[in-house]
Parts: sequence; C-alpha cells; structure tokens
Amino acid sequence: MGCSKHSSNGEQKQKKSKTDDTTSKADDFKTKGNQYMVQKQYQNAVQCYTSALDLSPTGINSHIYHLNRSAAHCALGLHQEAVIDAQKSSELRPDYGKAYVRLGYSMFQLCNYEGAIKAYQAALVYYPESIASRNYLKKAKCKLDSVRQLQ
Repeated sequence: MGCSKHSSNGEQKQKKSKTDDTTSKADDFKTKGNQYMVQKQYQNAVQCYTSALDLSPTGINSHIYHLNRSAAHCALGLHQEAVIDAQKSSELRPDYGKAYVRLGYSMFQLCNYEGAIKAYQAALVYYPESIASRNYLKKAKCKLDSVRQLQ
C-alpha cells in the first residue's frame, strides 16, 4: 500500500516525544546562546547555536538558530559566515523577514550593495515594519550609486 510505513500509535507517540525532546534540548542551547549574546560572549554564542543546529538542523526552530548564529557572526565581524547563516535561515523559512534583514546587513558590511538591496527589498515584503530595512535600503542604494559613479 504505497511507500508509507505503518506504525502503531505507541511508536508514533515515541517518535513525537523524541522529536519534542530534541527540540527542547536545541531550544536550551539557543537560550544559552542568547544569554552569551547579552554578555557579549559571541564565540560562546556561536558554539551554542551550532549545538542547537547539530541537534535540530531542519527542525521547527532551526531558522531561528541560523539567524541567531548569523547575529553572533556579525558581532564578531565574520560577515561572510553571517551571510551563509542568514541565507540558510531564509531557505528554511522563506517568509521569515528577519532573515533578509540580517542578510542585507551582512552583505552591506561586505560592500555587496546590490545583494544588500535585494535582501532589504525581500525583508520589506515579509517584515514591512522594519525601519532598519528601510534605512539600510536607502544607504545601500546611495553606496551603490557612489560606487558606480567612481567606475
């Protein structure tokens, strides 16, 4: 009867419980990472978010773990790594506007103004109340115009 695997109700509950437990442990790492961010211990935060992703690479909150690790990378000045995590966050949840905000910021810091413009435009589709996106979109357009004038 197709490719589906039949399992008992008890097996389904056990799988759900294991998933819930993994998500809970991953969320605990995220919470600890958030505490490290407040304390400006960014490398420790990166390690915690990485641990959360190791436990739950595609789980319900994985887009948040990637975004938070992206923020920690930004704080460390590691903007290329921040871009990678922000992109992964947006892949996991394409309607998550904050991922595009972080992506735009990281690209802006790398002087990729065209990429920043695209990211901020996407951010405003999903997160229209983002004042930072509006402001940085203007800045990125100005920077891009300046770069083009120098060429």
